Amino acid sequence: MLPSDRPVTTAWSPRSQGIGVALWTSFLVACIETMIVFAFLDPVTLGFEGLSPSLAALRPMLYGCGFFLFWSFAFIAAGLTAYMVETSPAANRRIES
Repeated sequence: MLPSDRPVTTAWSPRSQGIGVALWTSFLVACIETMIVFAFLDPVTLGFEGLSPSLAALRPMLYGCGFFLFWSFAFIAAGLTAYMVETSPAANRRIES
């Protein structure tokens, strides 16, 4: 193997690590939330009697929109948590010493 064939590895900054962790954990939480919510709730049957077939075909889009809504809320919560941990007084003391 030639030296140029080896993959280049770089260390992630603490901020990049926080964003990565926030994205991954919020994705997993959104998956679980979507499974739980849509196991009990069908968005098409929420009081719409005599629904046309074209509106019933929107069901996958509604599931997708729900997932991304859950993901965005979970990412905001996880991102704020990562930011607060990174900027806490204890974290500043660790960096200084």
